[in-house]
Amino acid sequence: LETAISLKMLSTISNALSNTFTARFASTVAITFKSNNWGPTEFNVPEGEVLAKYVLDQSMPNLKMSCGGDAICGRCRLNLEEELFNKLKESQPITEDEDDTLDSDERTPTTRLGCQLKVTKEFEGATITIPSE
Repeated sequence: LETAISLKMLSTISNALSNTFTARFASTVAITFKSNNWGPTEFNVPEGEVLAKYVLDQSMPNLKMSCGGDAICGRCRLNLEEELFNKLKESQPITEDEDDTLDSDERTPTTRLGCQLKVTKEFEGATITIPSE
């Protein structure tokens, strides 16, 4: 029993140290998020983070990821600035599944699913709008 508790404690300590290390030393990208319900707020988002997951982890309103990031539900729609949208055409192109999910009246010319986007340096300084529900 003591060994099991000790191993669990070591695992917990290891995870905490790993998260602290990642938070302190991971490269971040400054991204501003806004919505019709609240004004622009800048966040330093770790590179490699799935954009929708980050937004959900910050408890920002109006965004859901009901399908778990499979580009099916369309509830993590984000409106990107045109410049960022164009940059991502090559590095993170819209997949057929994402395009099918976005095929609706709610789509703007720069709408993407946040579950399909990983944060890269291309996002630096961008403003992303979370549409109202």
